[in-house]
Amino acid sequence: MTDLTQYNGGQPLDTNDVESSGGGGSLEPGRYNLHYAGHEMMANDKGWEGMKIIFEVDGTTINVDSLFTLKHPKDDVVKRGQNSLKLFGNAVGINSIKSADQFLGKTVSADLIRNEKGYLAIDEQFGGTWGAPLTKEEAKEKVKKEAKDDDSEIKSEDIPF
Repeated sequence: MTDLTQYNGGQPLDTNDVESSGGGGSLEPGRYNLHYAGHEMMANDKGWEGMKIIFEVDGTTINVDSLFTLKHPKDDVVKRGQNSLKLFGNAVGINSIKSADQFLGKTVSADLIRNEKGYLAIDEQFGGTWGAPLTKEEAKEKVKKEAKDDDSEIKSEDIPF
């Protein structure tokens, strides 16, 4: 067993005084640039195989992922997975996908939503979410528009009478 107290002056590391970055809680749902951060091949014993692509949200350390079905007993499931992967490839400028290595250094824009557990997730929309990366001006405009939209909402509990 590794004694971690040697790294803290002989004292245990107290987890009660840690500062949390807030993770995905501070990032609002919306359209963001996503940088390819890796992939993982997955499979089960029922004939399903897929590729999970992991992305880092631009300007953060938050990761989100998307799962593309590549093999399945039902052809329509494979068609949807491959179509989404093709749309992703098109959005990052790849005309013919032969290897996941082609995604290295690529950036795409996509809509992020909160899933049922409250975490940020890609709103995949059967591949309809994938788009060319937002320019810095488009990203700034998106933030300004969302802030303006939030300010213009009047809630019934805010009315003083």
